[in-house]
Amino acid sequence: MKRLPEEHRRAFTDEQLQALALASIPPPPNHGIEYRVSLPFFGKRFYVTLFVGRERRARSRLVAEGQLPVSQIVKPDPVAWTLILALTSFGALLALFIAKAMSGVELGESVALPDVMQHLTDIDLKQN
Repeated sequence: MKRLPEEHRRAFTDEQLQALALASIPPPPNHGIEYRVSLPFFGKRFYVTLFVGRERRARSRLVAEGQLPVSQIVKPDPVAWTLILALTSFGALLALFIAKAMSGVELGESVALPDVMQHLTDIDLKQN
């Protein structure tokens, strides 16, 4: 309203102003998940927005925007998937090992990470 010339602003009735105010409220989102967060990064702030919901755009619009189905974007590369699976498994096992160590749970003989590293080093030295 501030951008309108004064004579046009005065021409609106109270009812018209109320109707304009209501019409300018954006509709509620149609997303199953709507997550917004602002993050500091090297002295500046950046925002991340994640929307998850059912796709409602027409296929012709997706093609026009250059968006393709995931099956055409992600090529099934066996080496890459094996590497991803191996790294994920290693990370999960390491996280479980650390959680076990921090919680003090004993699952049998006590094995500590330094002992495992020493054992692996000893095996290398014995083989040479």
